[in-house]
Amino acid sequence: MGLEMERMLTEMNVSLRALATDMAFVKTDMSSLKTDVSSLKTDVSSLKTDVSALKTDVSSLKMDVSSLKTDVSALKSDVGSLKADVSTLKADVSSLKTDVSTLKSDVGSLNSDMGGMKSDMGAMKSDLGRLDKKMDRLSIEFLNHKLEMSDKYDAFSEEMRGIYRHAAWAAEAAKASADKVFTHGA
Repeated sequence: MGLEMERMLTEMNVSLRALATDMAFVKTDMSSLKTDVSSLKTDVSSLKTDVSALKTDVSSLKMDVSSLKTDVSALKSDVGSLKADVSTLKADVSSLKTDVSTLKSDVGSLNSDMGGMKSDMGAMKSDLGRLDKKMDRLSIEFLNHKLEMSDKYDAFSEEMRGIYRHAAWAAEAAKASADKVFTHGA
């Protein structure tokens, strides 16, 4: 009977060690998952910062376009004014023709610049769209990881409760057997 009890205690010790090893693996896995979640949070924060910077750039480009439109409008006004002065200042006709030609070139250059800016803004809108999609995907992945972690934690907790119940039952059974052995042996 004493050997049987020793065998049972040895088996319980082996089971408890195995449980301790399993718990260590679970803790390591949880630590790794926490690190992954932290890394994802950092990535999301970085993406938010990038989106904010892009929004600032778009706002600045809009202000530049508005300023260029004002400049073009002012240049057009100047051209009209110069044309009116041409009739009254015939002596300066050649000089004014040169000025008008220069202004037309500037307007063409400004129009060309505006076209490039519109193209850049289109590219930025496309980039923002991709970033929004990436943010959505990362948010979904984060929520999925969070749900998966919650499910794993629930399963682990349930398994640990079962192990504790089994260990308590085994300890109670071992105590009862020991009491029986000592009571009958005495």
